[in-house]
Amino acid sequence: MERILVFLMVLSVFLDEFIVGASTNEARAQMPFDLYYYYFIYLVFLIHYMVKRKAMPFWPRWFAIPILILFGISIGVGNIEGTFGFPMIKQLLGITYSSIAYFSLVKYTGFDLQRIFRLYLRISYWVAVWAILEQVMRLLHFDLKFKGGGVESLLRFAGFWNLFDNSKAVSLGLYRSYSIMGEPYFLAVALIPALYYYLSCFIGPRHTRNWTHLRSFLVVLFGYLFTFSSAGYIGLGLMFAFLLLNWGFLNFKHGRILFLPLILLIIIPRLDSFKNIFKELTIRIDDTLKAFTSTKKLSKNELAKLNSSTFALFSNFMVAQKSFEKRPLTGSGLGSHEISYDLYFEELLGKRFKIIFGKFNTKDANSLFIRLMSETGIIGIAAFLFFLLRFAIGRKPSLNPDLVLLVLMNQGIFIMFVVRLMRTGNYLGQGFFLFFFLFAYSAIQIRREMTQSRKKLNPAQPGIAEIQETESK
Repeated sequence: MERILVFLMVLSVFLDEFIVGASTNEARAQMPFDLYYYYFIYLVFLIHYMVKRKAMPFWPRWFAIPILILFGISIGVGNIEGTFGFPMIKQLLGITYSSIAYFSLVKYTGFDLQRIFRLYLRISYWVAVWAILEQVMRLLHFDLKFKGGGVESLLRFAGFWNLFDNSKAVSLGLYRSYSIMGEPYFLAVALIPALYYYLSCFIGPRHTRNWTHLRSFLVVLFGYLFTFSSAGYIGLGLMFAFLLLNWGFLNFKHGRILFLPLILLIIIPRLDSFKNIFKELTIRIDDTLKAFTSTKKLSKNELAKLNSSTFALFSNFMVAQKSFEKRPLTGSGLGSHEISYDLYFEELLGKRFKIIFGKFNTKDANSLFIRLMSETGIIGIAAFLFFLLRFAIGRKPSLNPDLVLLVLMNQGIFIMFVVRLMRTGNYLGQGFFLFFFLFAYSAIQIRREMTQSRKKLNPAQPGIAEIQETESK
């Protein structure tokens, strides 16, 4: 029972498209909120936790104090601004429920982060297999052969519902893979820590290399590449930056940094051929750079020519700016961005753009940074950036063979969070708080081990009692 529940809790990272009563996008739009199946997994796990541990699950003190302060600020601002309502209550409850469930998982396993991460790696492998199978079935036109009837129903039940959408081929005559996720981008985000780990095992420095994972590396790599996600490819670039860090090419004390200009001279001229092959990605990236770096304000005609993905990001940024200007310190409160969107969109852009593009990503702002700016202001942005920098781990601990997996886990999750800052503002999706606590506690365990190594104690793993003592402070 315990093993099944732990498995399901980790599997929930990939279950964002499994929503009660949402058989179509139209049905989902009519629902007041998304009732995910994994909410029931959380519930069963928390009941199991309370029965086994005979204790109520709650946050660690280091997390509880800042999150309760943030909740208090949001409620106060919401009452002043009139934004306190169902969207805010929904976010406060969702954050509370999800974060307590995932922290309880970490605590229940005795802070065995490696066990949780290895389980995530195995699930990632099969999700990537799904993405590759989807690609093959699209190329073989299974969507046409089995449209309608029992076979289509069976494939939809298995998670291949996107086979039957009217998607066109993209770069290289291939299709964008969703696997069991709701969007290709979500698949890319969920696979980032796994791909970074396998990349490091395959082409990382000797102390991180493990070529026995070659098959897993290739499967996850192709599953990831088949998303054709612009943010996913940015994540791939960040992975190579961290690989260079672990190789020592970014260390000024290390002679290898002298080779960095040569590496850049080899890579940069090849970017043009990459742009020619992946034209859709190039359009999205070029439009995004144009929208955010233009020295002059884009006209409405120029905005109308942007691709829908870039327009969603830029229009949400314009709305967030308006909210930020009103309350730069606190923002308008958690869950308030969709209210701000309805309030400011027509003032900023007019009704014409709602007709052209519709309402995209109004709830999550299409970017975690943009949403934090809109809903939590300077306080929220500073708190999240402090968290990222406080628990980020560099190259040195990876030289210890007992810490390699923890270091690669930490670095992979860091890359995921940077990508999320750019392109998705959902506080709950793709196991956000599971990775949040894995990131924090991997840093805590690594630093404790490094301290003990310096004292020549050098235990293989920090004791459970020591970890629990840290989390309670």
